[in-house]
Amino acid sequence: PYVRRIAEDLVRDHAAWRAAVRALERAAGPTGALAGDEGQRMRRTVQTLAADIRASLAELAAIGVECKSLEEGLVDFPAVVGGAPASLPWRVGQPP
Repeated sequence: PYVRRIAEDLVRDHAAWRAAVRALERAAGPTGALAGDEGQRMRRTVQTLAADIRASLAELAAIGVECKSLEEGLVDFPAVVGGAPASLPWRVGQPP
């Protein structure tokens, strides 16, 4: 349940981050300049979501789990199979 929660958070936060970046780019227009309160709010949203993603990735790394896809919530668990190191993949939506 712990890794599932983190992986689900990553999928959700990554989708929100991508949408926020696209909205910021559209609002900034071709010049890339967006001033004022709205621009600051949009940049803060992008930065907060990026920080949340980094924190979730760090949580996974702390327990030895590697994220392979933010979009799919694909993670690899370290394992030993037949005496050799291996990775066991799991994706959000799959049974444990």
